[in-house]
Amino acid sequence: MNQLEQIDIVVKYSAGAYTTNQVRGQRSSSTTCARVAAESLGRKVFGRGFQRAERLHDISAGTERWRLHGVAEHAGA
Repeated sequence: MNQLEQIDIVVKYSAGAYTTNQVRGQRSSSTTCARVAAESLGRKVFGRGFQRAERLHDISAGTERWRLHGVAEHAGA
């Protein structure tokens, strides 16, 4: 059965790039904006089950909390 999941992540801006923390062995970065980095990580983690990235709030200057929404596809489902 496929289950809806939410994963909270952190995106930091440093040295001209927005970089996510690591989730399930995956990380992403973008020179465009934090949203692009977050969405890229969502596609890596959830694959075709990725739905959206939601910006939650600033943690500090250059650091934002985001929430990834997607459907986890488990083996045997």
